[in-house]
Amino acid sequence: MDFFTRGQLMDWNQLSSAGVIETMSTSSIWDYNSHSKNRQNSVYLNGDFGWNWQINDYHSIGVTYYAYSYVGNGTSEEDGEKEVYKDGELVDVIHTYSKSLSKPRISRTVNAYYLGQIGKWTLDFSADYYRNRSEQEINTTTNGENSASSITQTKNQFFAEKLTITAPVPKGELTFGEEVTNVNRYSDFIQSGYAEDNHIHQLTTTWSLYANYGLSLNRFSLNTGVRWQNEINRYYLDSKRDEEKSPNFHVVIPYLSAKYLKDDWSLGMAYRCYRLNPAYSMLSSAVEYNNKYSYSAGNPFLQPQVHQDLSLEAMWKWMYADFTFGHVDNTYTRFFTPFNEATHPGVILSKYTTMPSGYYYYLRLNASPKIGIWQMNYSATISYTDRDLAPMGIAQTFHGIEADFTFDNTLTLPYSWLLNIQVNYSPYYESGFTQRKASCTMNMRIGRRFLKDKSLNVAVRGSDIFRTYRKKYVYYNGLSYRRDYNSTSRIQGISIDVSWSFNATRSRYKGSHAGQAERNRL
Repeated sequence: MDFFTRGQLMDWNQLSSAGVIETMSTSSIWDYNSHSKNRQNSVYLNGDFGWNWQINDYHSIGVTYYAYSYVGNGTSEEDGEKEVYKDGELVDVIHTYSKSLSKPRISRTVNAYYLGQIGKWTLDFSADYYRNRSEQEINTTTNGENSASSITQTKNQFFAEKLTITAPVPKGELTFGEEVTNVNRYSDFIQSGYAEDNHIHQLTTTWSLYANYGLSLNRFSLNTGVRWQNEINRYYLDSKRDEEKSPNFHVVIPYLSAKYLKDDWSLGMAYRCYRLNPAYSMLSSAVEYNNKYSYSAGNPFLQPQVHQDLSLEAMWKWMYADFTFGHVDNTYTRFFTPFNEATHPGVILSKYTTMPSGYYYYLRLNASPKIGIWQMNYSATISYTDRDLAPMGIAQTFHGIEADFTFDNTLTLPYSWLLNIQVNYSPYYESGFTQRKASCTMNMRIGRRFLKDKSLNVAVRGSDIFRTYRKKYVYYNGLSYRRDYNSTSRIQGISIDVSWSFNATRSRYKGSHAGQAERNRL
């Protein structure tokens, strides 16, 4: 039997500034010229404790407990000025300061597992429990006077269990099982009078049956699988159930792949269908105050994204390439409209909405050679999206190619020090409703493991070392709405990571996790 513990203390500071020029057309044309600085600061502590027991060669059980919390308040500050024009005439100049406090609340996670072998059959069972509470307080002043405040309190409770059984079959393997998740979420939003309070209770239960069959034929391998997924939703607003916001889904999700392997190279192809549910916070109907002329909200009517992909891949030694052609329904985006022209002239509402269906093409290239102490990992991604945005009222649509390049270098230095230098470069592109300027940034990390058992790990991270990162783009994301955004990048930051493992036996812990996709939504 083994015990292990681990803890980590993290500190992160971030400063950025941005200039924005916006134009919205209603019965009048409103123009906004704004500049703001943002600063984030947080310190948090996390650690875990675990126990596992290898009963014999065929049976193993274990459990872990993980906890996470801020140390003091996490803060986010925005300080900015805005000039507002109506039909070309200056009507308002405001200075806005907003401060957000994320108050310390402990998040807890428990995972338990059983892994066993009965004859030639393998059983893998995992159960997860997660409990989290958070409180965020936002206060905003305009020209030195209090203009709005809000408090958001969230309580999440999550349970999941998963059983996977593996059985040998001629020339292959059959895997099947079941998975159940249950989410119980409360979100209370209280504001100072600019909108409405709301109290949301969300219940989601998802249960699935799945099976996968793998077959090996000399140099060929084939895999086919299917998942039958059932999702039951209950949405309560101010203690009243809303049927329109409580959809149920019963879907079949298939999978098929084939691969050919010979010596140092391989070829493969696959068809995948997968679903992505919106984060629970995106389903909120609360209206949040950004400044006098800008509000934001979620959308409780969002539907799951559905992707269907056909991919081809090839690999030779340290070179890899894959190409994907896909179709997607229900992509999410922020959409900008007038909040209420009659009662709130000039106020913009930013709200999540669903985009029309579209096709996408994605190419990824990767090379990872090693020369002495130098491990390289260079990658390039190129993508193209074909989508008609006219049904959303967006007249300006671009059909350009997006690209991104990453140059990742790791050097093994004397005395076991590791130096990692990463450079990311994105050239100019026009795609969808967005035009974006080229950007580049460089990050660095140097670290080493100490003590005889290498249980103490110390690293220093630097982000945007030369302060070269820029966000400059124009997008047409709303009815008669254009936004020019220019971030002059001060996300330059330094952090220190320190972790110490006690009686570290993590490699012996054989537990997996259940319901991770649903957990990530929280």
